[in-house]
Amino acid sequence: TKRTIDLTNIATEIALVNGGRKTVIPTLVVDDTANITFGSTSVELSAGTYQLPALKLVSGVNAIAVSGAGTLALSYREAVL
Repeated sequence: TKRTIDLTNIATEIALVNGGRKTVIPTLVVDDTANITFGSTSVELSAGTYQLPALKLVSGVNAIAVSGAGTLALSYREAVL
């Protein structure tokens, strides 16, 4: 699953769905800056590619709050066939 979010002038909460049974850690690609809040953890990221071990997508719906500038792309394997 890949989701790209335009962060320009917004602060929003998004829902990421993990349809599989296993917990996954998404890959984040930031092209400017991004602030991400999940649970009680907040992280500020500059341009680059990241995998944050604390950002685990459990089976079902996972809410994260995002803001910043530019775009944030999230990719993860949602399910194994």
